[in-house]
Amino acid sequence: MFEWLKTEFQWMYWTWPSMVFFLVLILTIISLSLWDTFLPDIKRKGFLPIITSRGDRVFIAIISTIGICLAWLGIVGNSLFIGAVILSIIWNIVIARWG
Repeated sequence: MFEWLKTEFQWMYWTWPSMVFFLVLILTIISLSLWDTFLPDIKRKGFLPIITSRGDRVFIAIISTIGICLAWLGIVGNSLFIGAVILSIIWNIVIARWG
């Protein structure tokens, strides 16, 4: 199986971080689908100025994580990138809980 993946996707330079990123993204989508199947979503209004569902908040968290990481790279640079990851995790928890 891995040989098939290697030949079919050799045009793309796969690294461990990119593979982990896409794997987590796919697992998140699958988890949200299963969660919504067994426990239907209730839309609510938190501190965000819109009424959001579970999926909306995950999407907003992913997009804002990209923004946090790009801003971190632009302001701080590549050093101490773990700070951007920690800040993103905290922000994702805030969005998921109170967004």
